[in-house]
Amino acid sequence: MKKLVFIMLLFVCTTIEAQLNSVSDIRNYSGDAAYIFVADTLQGGFFNRYDGSDLPDGGMVFIDAKARKWLRHTEDSKIKIRWYGLRPYNNYGATDDAIVIRKAINYIKNHRNRFDVLKMDLCLSNEWYYIASTIYLEGITLEGEGQKKRPKTLFQVAAGITAFRIPAGGGYVQLKI
Repeated sequence: MKKLVFIMLLFVCTTIEAQLNSVSDIRNYSGDAAYIFVADTLQGGFFNRYDGSDLPDGGMVFIDAKARKWLRHTEDSKIKIRWYGLRPYNNYGATDDAIVIRKAINYIKNHRNRFDVLKMDLCLSNEWYYIASTIYLEGITLEGEGQKKRPKTLFQVAAGITAFRIPAGGGYVQLKI
């Protein structure tokens, strides 16, 4: 009986969940939970403690106050760009969104055995993203939302910039939007 109580107590102690409000709260977390839930609607989700080789990237891997790493739990082969903090802008040209998009693409490239789709699912209405440098989509599917007559995801591209470069038949297809 004592052995059973000890095993049950051990199970309860190792599955304690902590809830945080945003991913930025992870950096201040010093509790002992084995996994945490972040309630933020855009960047939130479940995270497990992680001892792998990935460095914190602000989307899939985070570090807490005790220098422990936390890995986002995913349900499919898609990396959602919103996890990396991509936000639409009303102030066109304020920031090069390609920088954030590249972080997500790099995670996919380093984890080809698990991920192959970059999902642009932030869209709630017509939103703009500013691209000031080329994004290379080599073997990565870019998936988004939109309609034939009225797209939801819109890109403003700096003059003279190729927004996306996609390998095709020994060369590249370049999309200047």
